[in-house]
Amino acid sequence: NKEATKLAAVPALRALEINGYRGSTFPVALSNLKKLRRLRLGNDLKKKATIGEIIAVVEQLPELEELHVD
Repeated sequence: NKEATKLAAVPALRALEINGYRGSTFPVALSNLKKLRRLRLGNDLKKKATIGEIIAVVEQLPELEELHVD
């Protein structure tokens, strides 16, 4: 989650793809990226999250237009 918290320092980030995630839990700090429009989560990250965790983050992204969970 440290890396996701660092990403929050880039509030204008519009697109993000996460592959090869090594954290032990789903990075809920992604919900701080309020300008994010496109989010792609690789299979390795999907294995660490429940669908509820993913939805909880996505619900907090008002400009999100595309979500891909591979």
